[in-house]
Amino acid sequence: MKLAFLCHIDTIRFMINSKTKGYISALFATMFMGSLGIFIKNIQTSPSVTTFFRLFISALLMFFVVVMQKDIKELKIVPSKNLVLSGAALSASVIFYIIAIQRTSMSNAVFLLYLGPVFASLAAFLFLKENLTSIDVLSLVLSVLGILFMLKFNFHFKGIDLYGTICGILAGFTYGMIIFFNRTIKSNVSLNVRSFYQFLFGSLIVLPFVIKDFDVKTVENDILILVAMAFVCGFLGITLMFNAIKRLPAVEYSVLSYLEMFFAVAFGVLIFNDNLELFKIIGGMLIIFSGLMQIFKNDILKKFSKT
Repeated sequence: MKLAFLCHIDTIRFMINSKTKGYISALFATMFMGSLGIFIKNIQTSPSVTTFFRLFISALLMFFVVVMQKDIKELKIVPSKNLVLSGAALSASVIFYIIAIQRTSMSNAVFLLYLGPVFASLAAFLFLKENLTSIDVLSLVLSVLGILFMLKFNFHFKGIDLYGTICGILAGFTYGMIIFFNRTIKSNVSLNVRSFYQFLFGSLIVLPFVIKDFDVKTVENDILILVAMAFVCGFLGITLMFNAIKRLPAVEYSVLSYLEMFFAVAFGVLIFNDNLELFKIIGGMLIIFSGLMQIFKNDILKKFSKT
């Protein structure tokens, strides 16, 4: 009896520690990925080439980590279908997002991209049977509302470019599938292995676009920034994202993922002196509040169940 009780306590501690690590990983992942604009504003390289460097250099760095940790044998596993699909979704989301930006307004593209976490939450609820509470739904709605405030509701679908809008929807869908497919990868597949293969498959899929857009002189001028961007926004940011998704239900990571937009705006204000408008403040507060609702969700549900 005592042994069973102690085992139960150890299980609870593991879950708490795992979730805490998931929240911390999500926080830093969104911060690192939200810094992308800092690098993008200082390079001339085409979006497809930038994406390739972001993923391929991250794959090389992760391979180096695996070798240094003497876990090279772990890479000998046959990548599962879902591991391949998550890598494909990673590159597809970026490609569709780039096309959406080129063919429709920036506001429209951003709004459609950030429907991705909603798609992920619904898919996990329907196919993985993950729980979806009233707090989850409310925090998702508030997060999307926060994005709309940050965009100052400056989007419309009058006179739209149909192709650009479809690509925007596909960008959001594939973004959601990154979260969904990562939730389906077996837990015994280490973070290093899942990260390496997703970086590798993602870079290979975007390679045809690179061949078309590659310019040697431009890449030479931007190479240092491209490497720095790949390290911060790819290797660190995306790897931490994978770690957070591994530890958190889809809806919890989905809500926290909106912090990326918050950090992107914050960096713009702090580094590039962008205007700090009331709409941005309200949007940021809504996103932060939604994240806190997820972190303290169990306490909130317990409190309401007692009343």
